Amino acid sequence: MVLALLNSAAAWLVERGIDGWRPGQFRVERIAVSIARRETHLMLMGEHAVATVTLEWSDARVWPGAPDDAGYVHRLAVAPAEHGKGLGRMLLTWAECQVAMKPRPYVRLDCGCANAALRNYYERAGYQHRGDRTVQGRAGEAFCASLYEKVLAASEARRSA
Repeated sequence: MVLALLNSAAAWLVERGIDGWRPGQFRVERIAVSIARRETHLMLMGEHAVATVTLEWSDARVWPGAPDDAGYVHRLAVAPAEHGKGLGRMLLTWAECQVAMKPRPYVRLDCGCANAALRNYYERAGYQHRGDRTVQGRAGEAFCASLYEKVLAASEARRSA
């Protein structure tokens, strides 16, 4: 279900000429490991998979040298038929709550530098742009990643006290 959802999101991007994921780029083995580690999560409506998100506790490839103070959101995808219903924002909020319970003060994520719509989406959700960097993909290709970070409200309250 997760793989089908990711591939359908990738196809949606390709159909619109948006530089990002490509159908077939996701490896079943990697997704299976992430599910086994309880990092990848699936949102269901009835028996239908409508969205997915992966929450990891480190990301040295994209955020090298970062301290152990954040949760990292990856592979956030909503089924194309479910766009516009706020499901992506719900999953971001869920991930933020999971990170706050750890407790860690930051949620970090990345997206393609050229994907202005996604960058705006994350900024509207309260994420701050922390810079762009070239990252080596797992298949050896290089890509430009825009790095985003959100300070969790509980962390702000602790700092102010």
